[in-house]
Amino acid sequence: MRKKRTSLSFSNIGTVSLLMVFIVLCLVIFAILSLSDTLSDLRYSRQLAESNSAYYTASNTAEEELADIDAALLSAREQTEQAADWPEQACQALASLPDLTVKTDDTLPEICYDIPIDDSFQLHVELTLQAYEDTAESLFTVTCWQKQSLSSEETTELADDLPALMF
Repeated sequence: MRKKRTSLSFSNIGTVSLLMVFIVLCLVIFAILSLSDTLSDLRYSRQLAESNSAYYTASNTAEEELADIDAALLSAREQTEQAADWPEQACQALASLPDLTVKTDDTLPEICYDIPIDDSFQLHVELTLQAYEDTAESLFTVTCWQKQSLSSEETTELADDLPALMF
C-alpha cells in the first residue's frame, strides 16, 4: 500500500502572511498621513496665533493713539470759543502728535494714522472730526479701522506656507 502524500499548500500560509503585511503597511501609511496632517495643523495654528497676537498688539497701540488724539482734541475744544475756529484749533492741537496725517478740505478735517502689525500688514485708522455743535457727545467719528497689506499683491501669508504633505 502506498501512502498518500498530503502536500501542504503553501498558498494558504502565504496568503495570510501577505494579508497581514498589507494590513500593517496600510496602518503605517495612515498613521504617517495622520501625523503629517496634525503637524501641518499645529504649524498653521501657531502662525495664526502669532498673527492674531500681533494684530491685537497693534490694535492696543492704535487705541492708545486714539486716546492721545481724544485728549488733544478735548483740550482744543475747551480753548475754542467760536464754531468757525474749531477745525483750525483742532489741527493745531493735532500737530503736536507724531505720525498723524491731517487732511483738511472744505469740510471737516480727517485724521489718518497707521500702526505696523508685522512686516506684511498695518492697521490703518481714519477719523473724521465732528462739527463744533456735535462735539458735546463725541469729538470725532472712526470712519476706518482696517488691516491693510503692505504689499501690492493680495496674498495671505498663512496659506502660502502650508505644504500638501510633510514627512
